[in-house]
Amino acid sequence: MDIALFTILITVLLLISIFHYYYRKGYKEFKELNTKRRNLAFQKEKALNYSEAAKIWEELGEIKEAARVRKLRAEQGAVKVTQKVVHGDEVTKTEIKDSVLNRSNVGGGSSKMQELEKLAEMKDKGIIDDDEFKQMKKEILGK
Repeated sequence: MDIALFTILITVLLLISIFHYYYRKGYKEFKELNTKRRNLAFQKEKALNYSEAAKIWEELGEIKEAARVRKLRAEQGAVKVTQKVVHGDEVTKTEIKDSVLNRSNVGGGSSKMQELEKLAEMKDKGIIDDDEFKQMKKEILGK
């Protein structure tokens, strides 16, 4: 009876060892395959093939990575517009100042006296301040 029990014990240990060997070997191969798939996903991203990259990340169970790639894809398709918003009097002052300066530089259709009168009128109405008035006056007079 002792020999039979010993034989059974050795057989069980041998089966456990074989199972363990093949299990570890399969896990190693599985891990290597996942590493290859991760590298492939990164390559797809570099190639801007976001849909394929997201698909690979999902197959690997990497949901956060798949979401990150989808966000990149959405940003790639979005049109980005940069705006500078100018409020109230600033627009009026800028437009008037630019138009007066441009005409004074070109020496356009009106006389310097008429331009100075318009400039004084803009100052009186509060459209431009003293500093702007002085600067534009110098431009008109060519100083």
